[in-house]
Amino acid sequence: MAEWVLDQYYAEKRGEIIEEASLQVIHTPESSLVPIMEAFAGRFPGFKLYSLPRLGETPSIELGLRGSGEIKPAMDALAASLHEAGIPFLSTKAP
Repeated sequence: MAEWVLDQYYAEKRGEIIEEASLQVIHTPESSLVPIMEAFAGRFPGFKLYSLPRLGETPSIELGLRGSGEIKPAMDALAASLHEAGIPFLSTKAP
């Protein structure tokens, strides 16, 4: 938790800027994302991939990246992976 606080509020003082972007995956169980997440994990070492299930009227999964570096190519690759797998998604947090 302390690392999160430092990253969120003191990233500039630590010498790095943290970027974050995500997509909203809809109508898909989280287990269907595991192969994509495993394949994607090592492709962009400056970023961590996360998956946050959202419950409610329309269940969804926030699938995103967080880290330092140029995030747009990584997000484009993530979106392409979802598209190739036929998994529906919406853009949420843009880089």
